Amino acid sequence: MDALDSVVTEYGYEDTEALMEGLNQLGDASVRLQNLRSELSSLRREVKEVEASPIFCETIKLDSACPVFPRETCRSEVTECDGMSFDLVRQPSYWIGSADGETQFIQRYARDARKEMRVVVKPFKGVIG
Repeated sequence: MDALDSVVTEYGYEDTEALMEGLNQLGDASVRLQNLRSELSSLRREVKEVEASPIFCETIKLDSACPVFPRETCRSEVTECDGMSFDLVRQPSYWIGSADGETQFIQRYARDARKEMRVVVKPFKGVIG
């Protein structure tokens, strides 16, 4: 018993009861840590599943009202991806690309505008339909 008391005081505890309390707290903390590790592992699996699931996009070509000439129609392409809307609208001499109503770029040629729109849409899509 004297040896136990000397070890207890050596590690900074007042007596064996304080040591037992500290060991119980350590056990509780160990269980909590194990639960947190398990939860973290589960959350990592969920994140991987969400990242792996593709977001489907649909592109529709249509004629819409021209912002510059409201009485005329302009060729446009609307791409919808998981609630986001990406518009590519032809003006008299250029194309305007926008995401959710905010202009992202202006390009003179359709080919260049479509390339740039793919860059804008890419982070939001998995598969284009």
